[in-house]
Amino acid sequence: MLESVIVIVDTCQGLSVASIPMKHNCIKVCELYFLYLLYFNNIKMIFIKLIEELNIEEKNKCINLINNNFENNRFDTYEKVIFYKCNNDIAGFVGIKENGLNQLCTDIKYRKKGIACNILEIAKSLFNKSIYLYVCKNKKDTEYLFNFYKKSGFVIDIENDIEYKMIFYKN
Repeated sequence: MLESVIVIVDTCQGLSVASIPMKHNCIKVCELYFLYLLYFNNIKMIFIKLIEELNIEEKNKCINLINNNFENNRFDTYEKVIFYKCNNDIAGFVGIKENGLNQLCTDIKYRKKGIACNILEIAKSLFNKSIYLYVCKNKKDTEYLFNFYKKSGFVIDIENDIEYKMIFYKN
């Protein structure tokens, strides 16, 4: 069962955000939001799902996004995923196993729009404990990624010749 849906509506007045917990019977609230979203013809939603809850289309789109951004695909190791959907595209993704985040990525046509930041903030809010991720040191975008995570509150926990293990401490 879908845990929650975070609905983001981009209007001329700014962003309107709502988190709708799906464990409650709130179909009428969801229907109203979807009608509102459809009216603006700019559907943007962040989904938090267990891997087994993904439908075939969502699963394939997530896997394709990972394949377009990484040499190795670890999709089959994740327990949960967070993905950002724009209209019918999966624009961003992160995999979650225990309290670790992996393969945060954004589709190239949606970059520089705050999608990765939104996904990361949702991921940080999901946990009652610290979360971690790894940044490979041997890639062309290592410095960019390191600084991105640092600005998002992550600090180096462990460093070796291959990677940084970065952690976000919950207060």
